[in-house]
Amino acid sequence: MSRNNTPALSRAGSRSSLWRSWSPMLEDLVNYEKSRENYPWLIRDHDQDTSHDSNRSGRPRPLASLAEDPDVVSQSDQSRKSSEDLERHPVPEPLLLPQDEDPNLLGGGVLSDCWRKEERGTATAIYSLAPFLGPAVGPIAAGYLTQHLNWRWIFWVVSIADAVVQILAFLFLQETYPPKILKVKARKLRNITGNRLLHTEFEQRDRSFLSLLLTNLKRPFKMLFTQPAIQITALYRAYLYGLMYLVFASFPMVWEQQYNQEPGRASLNYVSLGIGFVIGLQVSGPLIDKVYAMLKTRYNHPGRPEFRVPLMFPTALVTPAGLVLYGVSAHLKLHWIVPNVGTAIFSAGLILSFQCAQTYIIDSYERYAASATGAAAFVRTMAGFSFPLFAPAMYKRLGIAWGNGLLAGTAMLICLVAPIVLWRHGEWIRRKSPYCAG
Repeated sequence: MSRNNTPALSRAGSRSSLWRSWSPMLEDLVNYEKSRENYPWLIRDHDQDTSHDSNRSGRPRPLASLAEDPDVVSQSDQSRKSSEDLERHPVPEPLLLPQDEDPNLLGGGVLSDCWRKEERGTATAIYSLAPFLGPAVGPIAAGYLTQHLNWRWIFWVVSIADAVVQILAFLFLQETYPPKILKVKARKLRNITGNRLLHTEFEQRDRSFLSLLLTNLKRPFKMLFTQPAIQITALYRAYLYGLMYLVFASFPMVWEQQYNQEPGRASLNYVSLGIGFVIGLQVSGPLIDKVYAMLKTRYNHPGRPEFRVPLMFPTALVTPAGLVLYGVSAHLKLHWIVPNVGTAIFSAGLILSFQCAQTYIIDSYERYAASATGAAAFVRTMAGFSFPLFAPAMYKRLGIAWGNGLLAGTAMLICLVAPIVLWRHGEWIRRKSPYCAG
């Protein structure tokens, strides 16, 4: 099992995050839609849960074959009959297929396969680097593409990047799932020796493919509704993930309306998010592993997932503090550096929270890590979808300062309750689970 899969998987995950570059082009898309007689749907099935299938078929092939977001570009008959202006400027209507999050969902399983518990904090940080830099880098490129070319070029650039990553993933990603590796080895031995009785303990010879498929399709949702450890971490990460996308959605309002910056310049403020992500990732990885090793020594224990929890407590202060600083300084129109400092603090605290929760899930559900992270990702992405929907109404009613203050107070409560429950009752919860490691 090659550990080189970790940076390769990180690169595969980055292309899904680059689709978040839509923020700077929203106004152009809205203006375009208003000019059409019939409104087409831009359908984006955000983060579909396909991770469960990797527990049956292995990791890299789903990663390689589904990592790409193919553009299904078509022009409707109605569009060809539209106004003369639109005939001069035909616009593709991408129907983005629901596979862009597979590297992110399957990553937990790959990390569990390749790295020991004492090393997973650093490995998770390396793996998460590119996916979290995508939302910061993508809007910057999109801002200038929209300003100097047009918003269509965003889809062309991302599609080209997708194709490159698809090829790299297919060529370099290796199988990591132990049952799959052993199954292939057993098949080779059967062919060499002629002994048809050679099978691994993981092979279920009395079950059909359809039965196995249905079992693996149901497992993530079954785990989501029956595993309190997943429910707690899923809600914890979902709220923070929603806050992250809410901040993304608020950037055009803050920088283009409050600070009167043009789209290209306004998009440069995403650098602050990128800086916070990098700092959070570089600090969280070694720190999570160091605290884990320290608690093993202190409690004279071989290690348990709850040793990932203590670092979640300081984030209950850091993340809301950054959110409040961003909102208040933007409301008061302070120097542009102040809101950027707030977003950097917010994103750094966010990453530390994410990494702790992710490694906790991986440690708890080693064999079923892909299904566990997929179940949590389902809740997380629903929050990422829904939070930006109520952001305009909330900010219009409360303003950026009070709106962020309300969200920060709720974040502080959630970020305190979740780690307390996991630290005090996590081991008891895991003992009741048929899926947890050990």
